[in-house]
Amino acid sequence: MPIAEDNMTFCGQCGANNPAGHRFCYNCGAGLVIPPQSTGLAAGSEEVERIGAYQGDINATAQPQQEQQQAFQQPPPVYQQPPYYQQPPYQQPYPPYPPYPPYQRPSYRTRMQIPPEYKDGAPNNNVKFRWIGLALSGISLVLTMVALFAISFGTGANNFTLFGVGMEPDATIILAFSIITLVLGIVSLFVPVLSVVTGLVLIGTALMVNSNTEYALNTESLVLYIVIAIAIMIIGIMASKFIGQYVGANVRNVTMFKGNLMAWLGIRLPGNETNTP
Repeated sequence: MPIAEDNMTFCGQCGANNPAGHRFCYNCGAGLVIPPQSTGLAAGSEEVERIGAYQGDINATAQPQQEQQQAFQQPPPVYQQPPYYQQPPYQQPYPPYPPYPPYQRPSYRTRMQIPPEYKDGAPNNNVKFRWIGLALSGISLVLTMVALFAISFGTGANNFTLFGVGMEPDATIILAFSIITLVLGIVSLFVPVLSVVTGLVLIGTALMVNSNTEYALNTESLVLYIVIAIAIMIIGIMASKFIGQYVGANVRNVTMFKGNLMAWLGIRLPGNETNTP
């Protein structure tokens, strides 16, 4: 069986072909040079054992695996809502005007010294308040007259009124109180706030009459006098408020008495007599 040429070793001395595995030439005895490929599987096995099997780039493959492991071990990121957009505050190009100080009504003594301040040439604003205040003042006076002269108490020959009791010889004090009540009622027509004093004096007069056994009031009459007196006080306060609203809508820095006089005479601008309602 002929030897394959791939398994032959040529002698570098004489050129003879030697079978594979010979170390010396059978023709001239020179040493043979064995090529690496002629060693077969044995030489390949020794080379693999010497340098190890090809493993590629270990670091290149290990690094992605480590990153994947770390990614699975770490908790998922928490969603953070982006910050809400806040519009910057508006900056006024010019400094704001300072607030006007509230109007402070001067004291009574100061108003006596300061001349009246008329509003914008338009007196007699809120005229309806004027008429309501004057009407309430008249009602207060009428109630005072009714309490003194119209309401009677007693029976038969002993039928009296508050003013009638004062006309008796031994009732001078009752007459004095009745006259004071009447005078205060008339003055309250022009200064309605004095109706409070009128009502109190009327109650005092009724109690004084009731304390006299000869002219004692029955329970119904005494309660009626007290109710009328309270009504006079309330109506007088309301009238004073309405008149104050009317005067305050037209002029400032006036006293209460001067304001009541303006309510009865009408408010005129200085030098203008045609502006009276």
